[in-house]
Amino acid sequence: MTHIDINVEKLELAANKLRAISHPMRIAIIELLSVDKELSVTQIFKEL
Repeated sequence: MTHIDINVEKLELAANKLRAISHPMRIAIIELLSVDKELSVTQIFKEL
């Protein structure tokens, strides 16, 4: 059996980042930017 060391701090950091990215509004912003990479904040606001 192989022993695997788990770094809890790194795991929590990764989980926090994924939680932030998974917010529906952030997903919508990422989707908009994937289509047009040069949108201003005002343009993003108007689209959403």
